[in-house]
Amino acid sequence: MERIVYHLVHKDSDDRWHLTKPGNVDSAVFGDKDDGVMEAKLLCRAHVAHGGQAELVIHGKDGAVEYEFIYGESLSG
Repeated sequence: MERIVYHLVHKDSDDRWHLTKPGNVDSAVFGDKDDGVMEAKLLCRAHVAHGGQAELVIHGKDGAVEYEFIYGESLSG
């Protein structure tokens, strides 16, 4: 199973937090950043439970990376 990378980003156009997955596809939209983080962590853990690897990148309102979490076995190679 492949590694999946989720990004939690704020979009000024609707003042909401968007959880995106590869291809810049919105997976979910949240009014509160903490809700988005919790949901994203659950999705990453579920992906790992099915044998994959996952990464979660959380951005601030300014777009800069604030945190990065890696789930599963080593992502190298």
